[in-house]
Amino acid sequence: MHNFKIREKFDVIFSIFDSINFLENFGQWKSTFEAVSHHLNRDGLFIFDIYTSKALQHFRGKEATASKFSKGYIYDKAVVKENALTWDFKIFEKVTEDMYQLHEYEWKEVIYPTPQVRSALSRLFNILESRYYEEGRRVFFVCQRKLAFTRKEAIARATNRA
Repeated sequence: MHNFKIREKFDVIFSIFDSINFLENFGQWKSTFEAVSHHLNRDGLFIFDIYTSKALQHFRGKEATASKFSKGYIYDKAVVKENALTWDFKIFEKVTEDMYQLHEYEWKEVIYPTPQVRSALSRLFNILESRYYEEGRRVFFVCQRKLAFTRKEAIARATNRA
């Protein structure tokens, strides 16, 4: 998501379920913001959510969960280290009556301070709304692409204001 280039522009681009947190470093976050801005129409909206530092506090030391589903069992454990939240996810898929196949996955989310995210966003977007939810563990942003003006447009706007 941090380097997509297509020949279309959109009125709205959204990214849900803290997807941006899966980027590897903050440089990729800023590249994502630039790519989104480039692909939005004039006054276009960027809507997304992220985990906050409170999520790290919440998941630190949490017990793993295990649950049954129609084809076996799921094991899920959140591991916190510095500003990273790693999901250790295992599926025990029932193959026969007495045999299971193990599928293992690991996803890493990197969490940055919300003021750092706001600062990077504000270079390209007007933040119309930001709302915390899940007891402050997530923040939901609605941003509008800042308008870029050509030199000629900027002079004309400045002249009309005088």
